[in-house]
Amino acid sequence: MVQKKGRREAKLAMESMKDLYINNLLPESRHLLQFEERPVTKPKVTPKHLVLWYFEDELRSRYLRFIQALQTWTYDNLDHIKRAAIKSVYSLLKAKPEQESFLLMVLVNKLGDTDKKVASQVVHLLQQL
Repeated sequence: MVQKKGRREAKLAMESMKDLYINNLLPESRHLLQFEERPVTKPKVTPKHLVLWYFEDELRSRYLRFIQALQTWTYDNLDHIKRAAIKSVYSLLKAKPEQESFLLMVLVNKLGDTDKKVASQVVHLLQQL
């Protein structure tokens, strides 16, 4: 939905997904792990563990796709869409540690934006971190 070409719908989806990830899905103080990083061969691993680990792996990959879609919206022609995407990136970076290097890279790349208002907004947001 965030990747959809309708800007209005994509902006609403962007804000909704951001809130969903911040408030419900992402853990507070740790990064999501891939399924391959888990100790699946240990004897005390139950099927419940495997299901939870698989869910975490899927959540991690879908979150990465979401922030990649946010990155593409930061290059939009309309300023309010670009600013909304930048604010979403900032909110995710501030709230949760997941994919923080990628989110920070997206913000830092916008320092060179041709629109000086956008670049100024990014400077302000980076100072608040």
